[in-house]
Amino acid sequence: MARNILILGASYGSLLATKLLMAGHNVTLVCRNKTAELINRDGTEVRIKLRDEAMHRAIFSRDLARGRRPFPL
Repeated sequence: MARNILILGASYGSLLATKLLMAGHNVTLVCRNKTAELINRDGTEVRIKLRDEAMHRAIFSRDLARGRRPFPL
């Protein structure tokens, strides 16, 4: 069941927000204007190494918000 989640602060909050998006939740970040403009324009990127993979992969919040899956299920 998807939850609506509000996170205060984008420094570490953007990492948590992207991971929650990966899990299918709706996330809103509260941050300063310049940071909000940057995230709204470019989104966030998390680089993560999944089990049994040799390389890290980049996961973009914009893709998750559009319903795209960054990895096969």
